[in-house]
Amino acid sequence: MKSGRSEKGAISAASHTGNLAGSSKAFESIFEKYGVISVENLEQFMCLAQAFSVLDGNLPANSNFAAINFSGGENTICADLAEENGVELAEISSATKEEMKKYLPGFATPKNPLDATTALFHEKDMIVGLLHTFEKDDSVGFTMVGANIRDEENEMHETLCKAVSEAREQGLKKPVFAVPTLEGNRYLDYRTRLEDNQVPIMSSVGTTFTCFNKMAKFIDYDYSKRTLEFKAVKKRESNNVVALSELDSKIEMKKYGVPVPGQGNAKSIDELDEILKYIKYPVVLKINSSEILHKSDVGGVKIGIKNRDEAVDAYNEILTNVKKAKPDANIDGILVQEMVESGIEIIIGITNDDQFGPLLLVGLGGVFVEVFKDTTLYPLPINHDEAIMMLKKLKSFKLLNGYRGSEPCDIDALADMMVKLGKYAYENKDEVKEIDLNPVFVYPKGKGVCAVDALIVKYK
Repeated sequence: MKSGRSEKGAISAASHTGNLAGSSKAFESIFEKYGVISVENLEQFMCLAQAFSVLDGNLPANSNFAAINFSGGENTICADLAEENGVELAEISSATKEEMKKYLPGFATPKNPLDATTALFHEKDMIVGLLHTFEKDDSVGFTMVGANIRDEENEMHETLCKAVSEAREQGLKKPVFAVPTLEGNRYLDYRTRLEDNQVPIMSSVGTTFTCFNKMAKFIDYDYSKRTLEFKAVKKRESNNVVALSELDSKIEMKKYGVPVPGQGNAKSIDELDEILKYIKYPVVLKINSSEILHKSDVGGVKIGIKNRDEAVDAYNEILTNVKKAKPDANIDGILVQEMVESGIEIIIGITNDDQFGPLLLVGLGGVFVEVFKDTTLYPLPINHDEAIMMLKKLKSFKLLNGYRGSEPCDIDALADMMVKLGKYAYENKDEVKEIDLNPVFVYPKGKGVCAVDALIVKYK
């Protein structure tokens, strides 16, 4: 568990441990890359610690589960929480459903999650039979049983303890979790007997499903799909930085295979004419200066230019606007850029963490970056599989994957761009402080991607 996630918490942590508080998101990205379970609070911490201790290495073979509940309300809550927390209910086979019928009253429906009804409260053999039935279904990684183990003797829970013990004696191997609807004190005898049979009693049901999600990620973690190389960042004597112009930033990116629009830098009308010979209309004109990062704020951008006359007018107007707004700025020229077709707007960026080195960021881009803050962070280096994992974490991944009849985007091309940017940042990690590619246009599947704007900030 990483403390200091909030702004005030980070200040408190820093006051005790110097500069070790670090960025919470940076720590979480490191935990994810190396398969470390990260929790948000002490209840989750204790719930998972107790569960792993009781399981004693008997982890589920997969993260899909079967659920046995004793009321329709519990069953509905179980299904809702599973979906909300990204935990998958196992798709049990038709053979499993037929087998379940042997242990259910005629009015109960064999499905997952299972409303076993109160008829099973006192039927040990039926519970044993259901546990063995799920044991034989390869789609089921573990079974949860809804059970409020109260601080008192209870015939239902006595039956559950006996059923689990008997099933274990008969060879039951898969993990079983007892999941209370509410938090509370647990009857010590029942708790001891269940834990002796490797059945952890989880926390309240809401916390439990959050923990199931974290356990699922741990179970599904595959180190062979991760790039686990790590090199320490050199300690910098100075944090002074310099920003490259958009033109120079794109030239750097193009060297590493990042697709950018056709472009050229004009310092005169004659140079503008030369550039317009090889860049097709319509074009975009932008001020090219490493000292002006927000070009639109100073009237430094003109789009949709369709002919030479418009280009010349735009050239002169941009220079006039910029000299008025930023009279002391060094101007490298006017960037002439192909006006590419728009697509889904994504941001890809780099931030160089003092402790962990360069981290890659991806998320919904354009004007939505600060509005929705739908981004995810991951340490470098990164491979194609890891890039796809990052994209799937985004809420906006639905837009990329085809939403409500829209055509799926070129997700593989976007992942390739992320890998290429990561390679550049990792190979230049002692020089690069930040990179922004925003927006990156993502086109329909097979049509690629394009970094429309770029900014690289380097240490001096």
